[in-house]
Amino acid sequence: MDKKPTESASKGRLKSPWRRGGGLKAFALSLNAVRKQALGRLSPAEAGLHLEWSAIVGSSLAAKTQPLRLRFPNRNERRDAVLTVACEPAFALELQHMLPLLIERLNAHFGYGAVARVRLQQTRIIRKASGSTRPAAGRAALPPAPEPSDEALPDDVADEGLARALARLEASARQANGNKPR
Repeated sequence: MDKKPTESASKGRLKSPWRRGGGLKAFALSLNAVRKQALGRLSPAEAGLHLEWSAIVGSSLAAKTQPLRLRFPNRNERRDAVLTVACEPAFALELQHMLPLLIERLNAHFGYGAVARVRLQQTRIIRKASGSTRPAAGRAALPPAPEPSDEALPDDVADEGLARALARLEASARQANGNKPR
């Protein structure tokens, strides 16, 4: 099956019969697909809210609350949203008195009047114990890699901290694959 390039009638250039997808594309065009895969149906504002919740409201409030939904009344205008927050039933009354402070902190985080109202939903908040990590499904957790010796550090890296980090990464990879360090 020998295909020969054909000449494009309109531009006079050779056109390859194997070329698909329009050639090179800007990296930014693929970011939307990656964002959708990582965040699901969460908007960027909602994802940032979930990720930075304890920094926004403080660790004491974050231990007893969790953001559920951020809904804007008008899709074209990102103002006056209603934030639904899950909270412990015993903490709901106290949180209700703290709502003006909570709204102020949220709007300071967004930089404008994004949140107008907070709706409370009383439920149990289930969190992982702090400091505990679970390995990925089907894989056993690896013990931490030993601190690399000076001989194991890469020679071509000027920054000593970076060289140590690269050596630890190499040791961890070798340990995961069952290979012995060099």
